[in-house]
Amino acid sequence: MIASIRMAHRGDIKRARTLCMSLLDELEAETGDIDLFRELGDILRCEDDKGQDKRNDVYQKVISSAGRIDSMKKLAETLKNLVGIEREAYGISEAAKLELSGPNGTPLRAAELTDEQLAAIVTGSGA
Repeated sequence: MIASIRMAHRGDIKRARTLCMSLLDELEAETGDIDLFRELGDILRCEDDKGQDKRNDVYQKVISSAGRIDSMKKLAETLKNLVGIEREAYGISEAAKLELSGPNGTPLRAAELTDEQLAAIVTGSGA
């Protein structure tokens, strides 16, 4: 029973991660061809009798630099969360944080580090 739940969770996480990466690919393509997307917006512009095209205005906002930055921030946060729950689902522990400052807060020099601390830095294990 627990195994099937874990497998379902892992599958859900994989699907969410795949979707997040697809959205990131879309954002990358949009950013790479932004002039093409702007031109498309101009072609599709269809103003009403008041000279407004609210749908196109929303489209222009989405493809704007601020819109793309906002999308990137949200995707980065989503990916960060997915990586965390993915690590949890697969039993991968986070690397321990390595304290590299002395008691007074100043950085330690290599000569002051223990062999374990130096090994952790070299291997990137953090512990």
